[in-house]
Amino acid sequence: MKITFHGAAQEVTGSCTLIETGEVRFLVDCGMFQGGRGADGKNHAPFTFDPGTIDFVLLTHAHIDHSGLLPKLTRHGYTGPIYTSHATADLLDIMLRDSAHIQQSDAERAKRKRRSHKKNGRRQSTDPAYTIEDVEAVLEQVRGLGYDEPTTAHDTVRFQLRDAGHILGSAIIEVWVCEQETERKLVFSGDLGQPDRPILCDPTLIEDADILFVESTYGDRQHKNLDDTIEEFISVVTHTLDDLGGNIIVPAFAVGRTQEIIYYVNHLTRAGKLHNINLFVDSPMATAVTRLTMQHLDLFDAQPRTLAA
Repeated sequence: MKITFHGAAQEVTGSCTLIETGEVRFLVDCGMFQGGRGADGKNHAPFTFDPGTIDFVLLTHAHIDHSGLLPKLTRHGYTGPIYTSHATADLLDIMLRDSAHIQQSDAERAKRKRRSHKKNGRRQSTDPAYTIEDVEAVLEQVRGLGYDEPTTAHDTVRFQLRDAGHILGSAIIEVWVCEQETERKLVFSGDLGQPDRPILCDPTLIEDADILFVESTYGDRQHKNLDDTIEEFISVVTHTLDDLGGNIIVPAFAVGRTQEIIYYVNHLTRAGKLHNINLFVDSPMATAVTRLTMQHLDLFDAQPRTLAA
């Protein structure tokens, strides 16, 4: 078995792992590089493997640093299935379209800028990494699955998705690969959620693996105690609204973080700890994701499910 990291190695974006045996080649995730001066170049560079030779893709979740280059993969010859959870499949319809729109808008802006002045002889890409048409094509390849549903992807590979508790539909993937009559179990954590967070269930505990692949974006940090964070949130909101007569603007990720903030504002208002809140979500994407989240109440843990009922 050969394992090659084509992203998220010595950095935390662009997750893409290639698994090869004598009989099968498959990817786990195919993410976009984000942040830093070199990200755009990496996203436009040719894949360092032939997409047409990949048998299938396993996708942990919909965040763009894990899914964002799937349309490019299809654009350059990949024709196989993309296995992921039902909720992730739904999120991809929103997020990849948004990503393609950004790609095309950035490309048009770059072309206008290039026409207005030359870049000291340096050529920069003015083409999008992919288009809306590429997104339409790749969405046809997505196969939605439930958690804990054993699935055969190849004669020598079986897998199942387990709840990662990170964002809606996020999965830890258990993969069993058989090579020369020997079976090895690979476990890909994806991005893991924290226990006892609102809305989603806690991450599933995985008991064994031959090889474990763990994402470690915050691996060298201690998270602040959740109760202290909530009390700080209440204090800031109350002081700003009641004492200062001001407004609060919260920059938040459209997927996951926005829905948590909505949940806490709702929950804390019902509990009498916040008062007279007018909440506006000023993001079409976050609004679309919030509506989608409410269509997957089966993935909520007990308290949010009761609150939403």
